[in-house]
Amino acid sequence: MKCRHFFALIAAFVLVAGSALAADHYVNGIDANYPPFAFVDKTGKPSGFDVESMDWIAKKMGFTVEHKPMDWDGIIPSLLAKKIDMVCSGMSISPERKERVNFSNPYWNIRKYLLVKQDSALTKDDLFKGKKTLGVQAGTNEAEKLKQLQDKEGYNYTLKFYESPPLAIEDLINGRVDAAAIDSAPADEVNAK
Repeated sequence: MKCRHFFALIAAFVLVAGSALAADHYVNGIDANYPPFAFVDKTGKPSGFDVESMDWIAKKMGFTVEHKPMDWDGIIPSLLAKKIDMVCSGMSISPERKERVNFSNPYWNIRKYLLVKQDSALTKDDLFKGKKTLGVQAGTNEAEKLKQLQDKEGYNYTLKFYESPPLAIEDLINGRVDAAAIDSAPADEVNAK
């Protein structure tokens, strides 16, 4: 499941188009477990590339922004319900998401991976054709793609959903799942350790 996606800032209104701002304060929904793009630091403050970029944009354009950590699978529903004004938190563009929200131009290229333990002998065929458990963060492109493949191809794996990639990785390390489907950003964090 190695494919390429692009991150983009999504917003419900004129911020994407660069038009005049309608308010002086906006709420940005973030995935607080997605370093280096968005996370909550040791002091409890939202941080990361996307958070700092949005802070810089807000300062330049003369508005304030509040970064609100939330579960990823609820971030688009929160945007559509106007509980938040935008998502600047490493969101991949997908056709399904484009039907519901507007995206900025892409600003980062991301890859998708299926991780297995380093000493694992599992192959792609073992994972897709056997009775295995795959861990994945709920609400992600990986979750959507794995579910589509399962429905289309009749694969016999079980999907176990998590609130964040680190939780899926922890279960992979501890043998509670056979593989974890994640973006390259959290995968790179794991490989660096």
